[in-house]
Amino acid sequence: MNDLKENMKYLKDISILYVEDNEDIRNEITYTLESKVKKLFVACDGKEGLSLFRSSTPDLIITDISMPHMDGIEMSQCIREENTKVPIVIISAYNDSTYKLNAKQAAVSEFLTKPLDLIKLYIIIGKLAKNIILKN
Repeated sequence: MNDLKENMKYLKDISILYVEDNEDIRNEITYTLESKVKKLFVACDGKEGLSLFRSSTPDLIITDISMPHMDGIEMSQCIREENTKVPIVIISAYNDSTYKLNAKQAAVSEFLTKPLDLIKLYIIIGKLAKNIILKN
């Protein structure tokens, strides 16, 4: 738990793009993240997420995998064509190995399953935020 607390302090210095099509989940995660990060950008599908990525260049991306218009894998692949370093965390209701393989091929940093464990999410994004800050 000390690692969690230690790494959480780095969140205040990064911006996050959060992409989720489910309004209830999007509102819950947005509510829990917005006071902990420097800037939070929120999109409801991969197309909007890609547009926000291009206009805001966030430090970290958290995205659902299954969304209308453009899914999280396709969005991640497009982002990888433009930026190979930005960490991407995929969240999925599916724990299928095909989804994990597709995520790995899109060079995502982490893969989490729903229902989302917020502590696990904070551990992961805290660790990624620390790496971002210490590399700059």
